[in-house]
Amino acid sequence: MISAEPSDVKGGRDLSAAISALPIVAFMALYFMGNGAQAPYLQLYFQERGISAVRIGILTGVGPALAVVMPLVWGVLGDRSRRARSLLAWTTLLSAVAFACIPLFHEFSGLLLLSAIYAALSWAGSPLSTALVLGEANRLRMDYGSLRLWGSVGYAIGILGAGVLVRQWGTVAIFAGYAIPTALCLLPLFRVHETGAGSRLLRAEQVTKVLREPRLLILLVVTLLWRITAAPYYAFFTIYLHDLGATPLLISIAWGVALVGEITVLRLSGNWARRFGVDGLLLMGLLGSGVRWLAFGLVPGPAWAVPFQLLHGFTFGALGTAAVLAVDRIFPPELRATGQGVLSVVMWGIGGLIGSVLAGVIYQDLGGRTLFILCGIGGLLVTGLAYVTHAAREPVPMVAARQ
Repeated sequence: MISAEPSDVKGGRDLSAAISALPIVAFMALYFMGNGAQAPYLQLYFQERGISAVRIGILTGVGPALAVVMPLVWGVLGDRSRRARSLLAWTTLLSAVAFACIPLFHEFSGLLLLSAIYAALSWAGSPLSTALVLGEANRLRMDYGSLRLWGSVGYAIGILGAGVLVRQWGTVAIFAGYAIPTALCLLPLFRVHETGAGSRLLRAEQVTKVLREPRLLILLVVTLLWRITAAPYYAFFTIYLHDLGATPLLISIAWGVALVGEITVLRLSGNWARRFGVDGLLLMGLLGSGVRWLAFGLVPGPAWAVPFQLLHGFTFGALGTAAVLAVDRIFPPELRATGQGVLSVVMWGIGGLIGSVLAGVIYQDLGGRTLFILCGIGGLLVTGLAYVTHAAREPVPMVAARQ
C-alpha cells in the first residue's frame, strides 16, 4: 500500500507555491487598490469643479462605451504578440499618467479626450490581467479564485485609503491615490511569468471557429442577460439606499459587507468548482444574484439590505469566476486573452451599457423598489434558462490541474 505524501513535504510544496505566487498577488492588490481609490469619488471631483450633471454623465460614460470594443482589441493584441504581460505594463503605466493629468485640463473637450484615453488604456487590464492570473494558477497548480481575491483585498484597501485622503486633502487626492499604486504594481508585474502561449500567425478564422461553439454562445447569452439585471446595483444602489433613508455610514458598511462576501466566495470558489463543476458554480452565482435583487426591492428599510450584501460573493465571486473559467476551457491556450476579451465585451460592455440605460429609465419612472424587484424576477428567470441549457448539454469539464 502506497503511503500518503508526508505532511512536511506537502507543506513545503504549498509554501513554495505561495512564495512563487507573491508577484501576481502583489500586482493584483496594487492594481485594484488604485481602482478602488478613484471609483467612489471621481464624479464628486467633477461636481466640485462645477461641471454640469449632463457633462459628468458623458465623462463617466466614456468607460462603459469603450468597454463594448476595447477589451477584445487588447485581448487579441496580447495573444497575437505573445507579450500580454509587456502590453499590460505599458497600458497600465500610460493609464496612470493619463489619469494623473486630468486635473491639469480645464476645458470640457480636453477632459473628455483624456477620459477617453484613460478608459481605452485601462480596459486592457480586464483580459490581460485575467489571462496572466489564469496562467499563474495553472503553472502553480492553484485556484484562480485564491489569486483573484487579492484584487478584491486591494480594492477594499483603496476605498478605505481614499476616504482618508479625501478628508485630508479633498477629492483631488484621488489622482495620486490611483496613480501611485498603479505605477507601483509594475514592479511585481515584471516578476510574473509571460503567458507565452500566443501565436504570431493568429488568424481571424481561429477566433470565429471558437465563437461558433454552442456552449460559448449559451454562456455569452446567459452572462449578457445576467449583467443587464445586475446593472442597477452598480449604477443606483447607493442612491437607492439614500432614498430609503440610509446614512453615509450605513452605505459604507453595506459596501464593506459586499467585499467581505466577495473575498470569502473567491477563496472557496476553487473547491466549489471541483465539487459542483464550473456550470454548478455559475448557477450558484445566478441564483444568489436573483435572490439578492429581489430582497433589495422588498426590504422595509435600508438596514435590512445590509445582510443581503453578503450575496455579492455569489453575484461577483461565484459568477465571475465561473464565467472566466468556462471561457478559459472553451478557448485554446493561444487564445486565452482573446477569450477573456470576448467575455468582457459581452458581459461588462454590452450588458452593462444596455442594463444601465434601462435601469435609469425604470428608476426615474417607477422607482428603486420596482427596479430591483424586476431585476430579481429577471435574475431568477436567467437562472432557469441557464439550468435548462445546462441540463440539455454536456457540462464544461474540470481539468486535472487546479485552477
